Amino acid sequence: MVSLAEFDEKTGALRVTIFLYNHPGVHITKIINASGVKQKTAYAVLNLLKNAVMLDITKNPEFPYNPIYTLNQKGKQLGKLLVEAQALLES
Repeated sequence: MVSLAEFDEKTGALRVTIFLYNHPGVHITKIINASGVKQKTAYAVLNLLKNAVMLDITKNPEFPYNPIYTLNQKGKQLGKLLVEAQALLES
């Protein structure tokens, strides 16, 4: 289990998780460019989501065979809640 404090410590964790919720099946470059986070941050967040069993990682079947990142059911539940919280904050 990952504590909220640990999740919040990761700069960009919310942006990356919301991006993955809205755009399933993306590679690291798209996550970095669209989320506006640095490479190190993106990998730290992905590692955190993986350790929390919220992320599925598959290999792109076509060259260059980059990993593809998708939130699993647990991750989608978190993503949905974060999107709803973001909508409340922006309204």
